[in-house]
Amino acid sequence: RRRRRRRRHRNYHLAHQHLPSHNSRLLPPPRRQQAPPASQPPQPAQPAQRGAEDRLFCLGLDDSSMCRQLHEIVFSEYLDADMSRSVSLGASIEEVESFADVALGVKTADLMYVPEGERRAADVVLIDQHLLVDNEVWMGSDIASALRARGFEGLVCLMSGTDNEHLQELQAQTVIDVAFSKSDSPVYIADTIASLCKGGA
Repeated sequence: RRRRRRRRHRNYHLAHQHLPSHNSRLLPPPRRQQAPPASQPPQPAQPAQRGAEDRLFCLGLDDSSMCRQLHEIVFSEYLDADMSRSVSLGASIEEVESFADVALGVKTADLMYVPEGERRAADVVLIDQHLLVDNEVWMGSDIASALRARGFEGLVCLMSGTDNEHLQELQAQTVIDVAFSKSDSPVYIADTIASLCKGGA
């Protein structure tokens, strides 16, 4: 009998040894991580953002504030240009007369001189063919010729509100790469510029 009592007592002790006490916390079972469905394609890596040196430096020239805004929309929204440099000038005589210096990197958009080692010429210029500021008149094709004469190697684009025949005459000039109508859409202008820049790269 004593042996039976000892066995019962021992079995009771072992059985209750693994039961949690009233003060112990019951931990939930670990959550199983669900594998993604086999049909879900792997997500592509995000493309690296282009640095400022890889982006186009675009410069516009127009006597109309609305057209200057259009230039900057094309530069920023459609060409992803470097907007720390890209701008459209033409609000004053000084801006028109300094346009070539800005395009060649000699001056900033604020018309301040740039140290020689820090100069960067524009990749693209977009010039209005007929400029009238404070009763002073300029022709965009003449400004384009002056730019080429000073060694500008970027893309020269002219804009004009005239008919297609005149646009073709402008584009036939060796100093001009392309002539746009002011009725052309920003998408068309940007796509054309991007295609010409890519072709000349």
